[in-house]
Amino acid sequence: MAELSGGRVISGEREIARERLLGRALHAAGGFAALGVKPGDAVALVLRNDFSFFEASYAAQMLGAYCVPVNWHGKAPEFGYVLRDCGAKAVVVHADLLPQVVPVLPDSVTLLIVPTPPEIAAAYGIPDNQCRAPVGTTV
Repeated sequence: MAELSGGRVISGEREIARERLLGRALHAAGGFAALGVKPGDAVALVLRNDFSFFEASYAAQMLGAYCVPVNWHGKAPEFGYVLRDCGAKAVVVHADLLPQVVPVLPDSVTLLIVPTPPEIAAAYGIPDNQCRAPVGTTV
C-alpha cells in the first residue's frame, strides 16, 4: 500500500517525508540497540507494506542486522518456524496479527507491537479494537 512519491512515502491518506521516516528509523535503531540487537542479528517483521515496515527495515540495516520479512498471510506454525529458523532477536508485528504470533514466539525474542494503520484496517475489515497494541505491551 505504501509508495514513494517525490521524497514522500504515501500510504492511504497518510504521508511522511522521507527524511522524517529516516529519522524515525534512526530512533528505532537506537531502540533495537538498547534491546541488544547487534550486527549480524535478525529482526523479524510481521508487517504489511506500511511506514513501520520501512522504519524497522532501515533501523535493522543501520545496525548491520538482518531484516527478515515474514509473510503476514501465514499461520502460527509458519511464523514459529521462521522465527526459530532465523534466530530473531526481536519481532515487530502489526497489532491485529498478534494472535498468530504470540503462541509461537520463542521465549528469548522481544516482541514489539505497532498499531495497524487505518487504511490497512479498512482494506481488510479489521475492527478498531484489534488495531491497537494491548495495554502494557511494547510499542
